[in-house]
Amino acid sequence: GVRNKTFTHTIELEEYNLSIGDSVLFYARATDIDTGSMLVNRTSSSEVYFIEIRPYRQNWRPKSGGKPSPNGMPAPVELLNILEYTRAIVKKTWAIAEKSNLTDQDRSTLESIDNDVQYCAEQLTLIRDDSDYGWKEPHKAVLNLVLRYYKQTSQHLARYDAVSAMAPEKNAYRILRKFILELELELNPPQSGQSP
Repeated sequence: GVRNKTFTHTIELEEYNLSIGDSVLFYARATDIDTGSMLVNRTSSSEVYFIEIRPYRQNWRPKSGGKPSPNGMPAPVELLNILEYTRAIVKKTWAIAEKSNLTDQDRSTLESIDNDVQYCAEQLTLIRDDSDYGWKEPHKAVLNLVLRYYKQTSQHLARYDAVSAMAPEKNAYRILRKFILELELELNPPQSGQSP
């Protein structure tokens, strides 16, 4: 006779081999009990959420006196904007990947998501190729890897294959996020005696 139920669950992050820069994506899925009636969809899922493993007590702020980009923002801030776009892409794709049948609206949404992916790739290419940033070859290699994952994502989205697009989307997000954290530590090393 119970129509509503609340559950709590603790995710023990200590049980996983996590390091700074990693992300944990999680969601909740619930399935109604089988009452014998023909419910079309007894299972429902929440949005996808992110737990991001960050350095202890690190706050993101543009560093005063930091090297500005051509439009006046420090490079990490521009990369953070692309990272936020990528996170939104993952969440939007996830919502469609959970569906068993695509509607015309879902296909239209996947086309919009693909446009966002292409925008991220264009912006990241501009940042990678801008000599003002002074990227070294290892930096460019990481950015090229993210761009390859964007390209894979776009290919899957063009075929309306949200499920297959999820893996390269998540990889692009994970690698770009780790790159930004490492770049932040490189540009703003911890003060002497402070743990990163």
